Amino acid sequence: LGTLEFYTGEQWKTVNSFKDTGGRGRGLFQGGREGPNPFSLIEYINISSSGNTITFGDTTTGCIHPRGMSSSIRGLFAGGYGPTELDTIEYVTIASQGNGIDFGDMSEELHAMATMSSSTRGIIAGGDTGPSVTNLIEYVEINTLGNTQDFGDLTGAAMRLSGGMNSTRGLILGGTDSVGYGGDMKSNFITMASKGDAVEFGTLNPDRGYHASASNSVRVLNGGGYHQNISGGLTIIDSITTASLGNAIPFGDLSIDRYALAATGNETRAVFVGGTDGTTDNYNVMEFVNFATSGNALDFGDLIAGRYGMSGLSDCHGGLGGF
Repeated sequence: LGTLEFYTGEQWKTVNSFKDTGGRGRGLFQGGREGPNPFSLIEYINISSSGNTITFGDTTTGCIHPRGMSSSIRGLFAGGYGPTELDTIEYVTIASQGNGIDFGDMSEELHAMATMSSSTRGIIAGGDTGPSVTNLIEYVEINTLGNTQDFGDLTGAAMRLSGGMNSTRGLILGGTDSVGYGGDMKSNFITMASKGDAVEFGTLNPDRGYHASASNSVRVLNGGGYHQNISGGLTIIDSITTASLGNAIPFGDLSIDRYALAATGNETRAVFVGGTDGTTDNYNVMEFVNFATSGNALDFGDLIAGRYGMSGLSDCHGGLGGF
């Protein structure tokens, strides 16, 4: 990429990177639904500690299955369903509290897409348009306001997927191309600093949709989800090393089988929140794992309002440091 790099003592990073020691950063969760009513609520946690969420503010529209993108300063919430697909993007300043502010619009009305972020760009891939599924990839410059611009295309149309990243590469993971919640979709990757079509590389373990992903600079962890041939939700957490790609490998388990959950993280921890098993729609559970060690999830605290179909983001994820 022609960028300058420095050595943190653990790995090479680009010059606008930070070295997160696990002691900084907020995670935000927005949207979702319990029963018939979608939420506009935004709540937050301090990822390096444990405890219940705290009210942050509200977005202008309550919706289900929006998606989050973020730099170290701004958080963006895109799309969603409430009660029709939305094309809106709103932003907040992560370090302060307050309501969402209009950022711009996507080129399509979407929900259940994949999102990923670098320090400067937020990228949206795939998604459910209501009548169809899209293969479109588009992006925004997080530090400015405006509508999305074309980035490229996925190898195939997909929805109910997730996104992961390091400072260079974005991963588009799992999902489905049809009515089922999850099937046998190949994952894709892109280089976030450049534009172009995605490249196919591997599958989740098992492949699924309506899962949630959190990233540090080394790996992406994918928790929960739904497969159309497996009854109910899944407890599985699997792992992908972002720089080397390949199929996901087992990491551990959530305490409750569920799908349509949300996740975020810092360099040390991934936190998985909320979800549904198809019967219970108001799980308020929050659990965490440590990226560096495999194992089962541990209790973190509770959401203010239990629900499913939220989005998550943080100011200290693994994509920061890239352009």
